[in-house]
Amino acid sequence: MTLFATMDPSTTDAIRILGAVGDVFGSRTIGYSMHVADVAARFMLYREREPEAIAVVYFAAALHRIGAVRVVVPRDSSPRVTEIAGWDDPPGGAAIVAAARVFPRATADAVRWHREAFDGTGFPDQLRWDSIPEAAMTINIARAFVSSLEAQGALGSPRDAIFGLESESGCVFSLAAMREFREFVEAEGAECDAPYACTWPLPQADPAALIGLICADIDSRQARTAGRGDRLERIVRTIVGRLGEPRLDADRAAFAGRLTALARTGTDGSTDDIFTLSRLGLEARAARAQTAARILQTAPSFAAYAPSVRATEEWFDGSGLPDGAAGEAIDPIARVLAVAIAAEALTAPDASRRIAGAGGTRLDPAVVRAYLGTEVAP
Repeated sequence: MTLFATMDPSTTDAIRILGAVGDVFGSRTIGYSMHVADVAARFMLYREREPEAIAVVYFAAALHRIGAVRVVVPRDSSPRVTEIAGWDDPPGGAAIVAAARVFPRATADAVRWHREAFDGTGFPDQLRWDSIPEAAMTINIARAFVSSLEAQGALGSPRDAIFGLESESGCVFSLAAMREFREFVEAEGAECDAPYACTWPLPQADPAALIGLICADIDSRQARTAGRGDRLERIVRTIVGRLGEPRLDADRAAFAGRLTALARTGTDGSTDDIFTLSRLGLEARAARAQTAARILQTAPSFAAYAPSVRATEEWFDGSGLPDGAAGEAIDPIARVLAVAIAAEALTAPDASRRIAGAGGTRLDPAVVRAYLGTEVAP
């Protein structure tokens, strides 16, 4: 996917979105991974490491939870099964980072080994002692520190968070690394987790492609939706072309179609988009669409897509969610996406009939007519 001429995103914003996706799939608050990246990078800066080493830690920390996208755990799984499944997060994340082909080579290794423990009881490869790269150990300490801060809530402090990590010295973290991190926190105080501005160049990075990569990974969680982004793009482009609406940009609408994958974050791999013309599961679909919008809103360059993704579960007759918007008050790209999602999901022989029948209630009649003008094969 090339960077669309109508967009001006930054690579930093794309990384924020990937980090937020990892947060949602990893059951963390949005912004957690970027907080870990800020702490880890500042710790490396405090230790006077080389710029590339700092950049590796920053990128790997921001993306350290992205592997959760590739872990599918059924809803009724026991806590133990869920925990074991989580051991696949780091290698999955390393594979995603490597596939992006834009980050320093050591970045994928740091993601893979950020949960290794000094005593060899970590995962996925049971590395121990000095075989654990400094970047991976740094991210693990920063991860534990930020988790401790979040657990303490508003009344917590960096020093309190450090106290909770001390028992892990010599087990999860090396004594030397823990000592340095404690000195860092004591020296920097509340500033230790201030935002860090990474300036390491990524000349091959295409922000839109980075986001498209993770959307494709989300779609690949199950066989039926694999390749869904490509199918949606074809359908959306066809609809927009037939509508002939000058205010609708085909590139923006097509990219928004790929971004609808973000509205499937946090699921166990099952899909209910085949019920998109039904009220069954409407509340859950609308809630996930709002989560997708919050992910996009973390990145200024992509925030303009948030209203379109957020409104995909609005109904043309005003009975949808989350705002009960009706008719032309619904975002125009969202109206196109609603038809495209239904067209892609419904493969039964009566799909066209069902889409036509939803015109005026669930779907915009004008968009339905544009789609039905000539069938688009999913």
